[in-house]
Amino acid sequence: MTTTFLPNVGGLRMLPNVLFIGPTKSGTTWIHTYLRAREDIVLPAGCKETFFFDKLYARGLPWYESNFVPSPQAKACIEVAPSLFSKPETPQRVAKDLPGVRAIVTMRAPVSRAVSHYFHYLKAGEPDLGFPAMVERHPALIECGLYYKHVRRWQKALGNENVAFVSYDQLRDDRAAFCTQLCETVGVPDMPPRGELALMRANVAAAPRFPAAAYVARRGADALRRRGAHRIVNVLRSPALRRLAYGGRPREEHQAAIERDAWSMYGHFRDDIEKFEAMLGRKLPGWHPEPHHAGTGPSQEKGEAARAGRAKDRYV
Repeated sequence: MTTTFLPNVGGLRMLPNVLFIGPTKSGTTWIHTYLRAREDIVLPAGCKETFFFDKLYARGLPWYESNFVPSPQAKACIEVAPSLFSKPETPQRVAKDLPGVRAIVTMRAPVSRAVSHYFHYLKAGEPDLGFPAMVERHPALIECGLYYKHVRRWQKALGNENVAFVSYDQLRDDRAAFCTQLCETVGVPDMPPRGELALMRANVAAAPRFPAAAYVARRGADALRRRGAHRIVNVLRSPALRRLAYGGRPREEHQAAIERDAWSMYGHFRDDIEKFEAMLGRKLPGWHPEPHHAGTGPSQEKGEAARAGRAKDRYV
């Protein structure tokens, strides 16, 4: 991929030539952290995601451009924007304002992603309703996992050649190989993850100590983002304040119960997964139910191995 920036009279117009469009809960926090650690990538100043193309589009392209500070070292200008993936209006807006941009989709098994999304809502102070009731309250649990439906929309807007894929499973299992693939897709020199980044899990869910306060804080943060007050949101999301606000990870039995309920709704994903596999020309391991998901029950040895494998994948 040849990296180019959009020209502007009088110099360099710093707008993204790459968007990581998600979906939500597919490792995008880790991806953003990795890119932020590099010196040759320009990202939005002061925030992970601008929400321009879905929530703040009325502010206009000059406002969006103001979030990216030109750098002579830049080999790519990128936004990690998982909120864009399933929004019907965003592909055409992106195509209009960022001609030639490449959109990168992180592929994660839809049921696994939906379970992680469920605990993300709990972290934000939503009531623990159970998976089916939460789907009624937040259809995004299902909608964000309909890869074929939304990838086709992005391909029609940007062209098939400008929609690329990376694997959440690879991010989970082999960070160095994932970064090699990411760098090749973006068009920048390969750089393995270093230090704590090599071990860091991506945005692990934690239970709020005070759910009502978390709910109010989440709504307040959304309102601040709509006003472009990203710096204030960053202060509120500082590690020290987050340690005060959140306790440990959800209980294992709670996680397992939500996972069982999520697999019971696999039918919402089946047709879309099959079409997506046909588009890619290959099967996607872990995207369909295994025997124990259907209640047939594997042997104890196989069951323990399956649980160990799923535990690595949960709620990140």
